[in-house]
Amino acid sequence: MESRFIENYCIGRDAHYSRQVTPEWLADSAASIDLLIDRNIADHQETREAGPYTGPSGIATSLMRAVGAGLLSAERGTAIAAKYRNLIPTRVRQPVYLCGALGDIVASLHLDNDEREVRGVRAFLDYYLEDLLDERVADEILYGRAGALMAGKEVESITGQQVMHDEVARRLIDRLLANGRKCVKDGGGGEGLPPLLWCWHKTQYLGAAHGVAGVLQSLLHFWQLLSEEEKAEVKATCEWMLSIEERDCPGHWESSVRLSGSGREKRLVHWCHGATGMVGFLLTAHRVLGQGSFLEAAQRAGELIWHEGVLKKGPGVCHGVGGNGLALLQVYAATGDDRWLTRAKCFAVMMMDQSVQRSQRTPDAPESLFEGWAGGLALLTGIAKAEREPVTGLNAFPFMPVAV
Repeated sequence: MESRFIENYCIGRDAHYSRQVTPEWLADSAASIDLLIDRNIADHQETREAGPYTGPSGIATSLMRAVGAGLLSAERGTAIAAKYRNLIPTRVRQPVYLCGALGDIVASLHLDNDEREVRGVRAFLDYYLEDLLDERVADEILYGRAGALMAGKEVESITGQQVMHDEVARRLIDRLLANGRKCVKDGGGGEGLPPLLWCWHKTQYLGAAHGVAGVLQSLLHFWQLLSEEEKAEVKATCEWMLSIEERDCPGHWESSVRLSGSGREKRLVHWCHGATGMVGFLLTAHRVLGQGSFLEAAQRAGELIWHEGVLKKGPGVCHGVGGNGLALLQVYAATGDDRWLTRAKCFAVMMMDQSVQRSQRTPDAPESLFEGWAGGLALLTGIAKAEREPVTGLNAFPFMPVAV
């Protein structure tokens, strides 16, 4: 069976390789990625996509975050902002987070972080609330209601302002909880299942993009709006997620409830499905629920990422080296253990290693945030910021905050 990952040659020599990651190395690497993106973006589909997943708003976010971290100059930031204001789609309007206009308008805060832009996000969410509540809309992060909740918290993490009215959030939460109960019932219910599950195309996924981990992470951010009974449901579902960690592979969760416990050999060490996306959920649960078992599980997921996270799919944050390195930074921020920062630096070294790059595939959107080099730049930025202020690692993963 073909391996999904490249051998991590830093294991056992992590201190040696991480020493390469100096401020100068980070700046030089960031500049080379910026040049690559700027040279090639016009040739690829991301110039026409809505949403930060593969669209220009995600690339702009990553570039401007690098400017904010000092990896790219302020002068370069002015040029980036001017260019990407013209590239981000303005006519496509739908309340979709990572793959649509909601994500674009949130990303615009990195180009113009002023009160007018914040009001624009608030007005967008209010205007499209009824659309988000439509029964045809999904519940998950990428396209659905949980993504709208996460958008509100992402804006709060950027600006420090509450952008989603409690009444709006409460109506989204009501629909999420009702659908979560219904998904369990429609799946046959039965002993061993949690109070809440969510379905995407009739499949009960577990991961961050389409499944339980992503929805729970969004709900945990609005803990104060839940009733005691609802808190009990969410808490029990979080604890159920701990219980289905694969026994034969610590730190691993299968992609769906149906496959859970199957012992399938092809492990998914991705943000969308698998250990990487679980880290953000587990750390959010640890912060909200205060149970050490969630932090312990996040560290087990981190160990799996360290061993199998140099993926052949490229440098992006969804299923690439960039996102997996960012998950290691999140564990570093939560634990204060320098070992995780050292490992994240090793992932940066391997990501920039041309021998590793030659073993990887070219993503469909090679300059984008979630598939391509803008995701690699996000890792460099996360490292630069975490070196100065470790807690920033909790929100190092773009558009999916752990702490607000």
